[in-house]
Amino acid sequence: MYDKKMFRVVVASLSVLIIMMASIFIIFQWQYRSINYTNIDMADVADGIYRGRVDTLLLKVEIDVEVEDHKIKNIEFVDHVTTYEEVGEHIVNKIIEENSYQIDVVTSATASTKVITSAVNKALESAVE
Repeated sequence: MYDKKMFRVVVASLSVLIIMMASIFIIFQWQYRSINYTNIDMADVADGIYRGRVDTLLLKVEIDVEVEDHKIKNIEFVDHVTTYEEVGEHIVNKIIEENSYQIDVVTSATASTKVITSAVNKALESAVE
């Protein structure tokens, strides 16, 4: 009797956990796919420091983008919940190197790449408005 009751509790708990995890995954995928970009010409971006922020259910990033002579000079994380810090640094270094938020996705960090590049895009977008 006790074993059947415990089994039912465990199965019910696991079922709820699986449903919650699937819901989180579906919501995150929807948010991830809804990230869009505005086409920015760096020639239109004046010198300055601009802030961009993107929030999804699992990944959040707020960055300051420093522009000098129409080039991305520096990107600093103000706040972030992404993958490993080294991955974030690798992504921003690629953005600075290519002077564009339109970089190739970093292997095993697809979502982080998209969230960080979108935050950079939003920062640069605020520069040309």
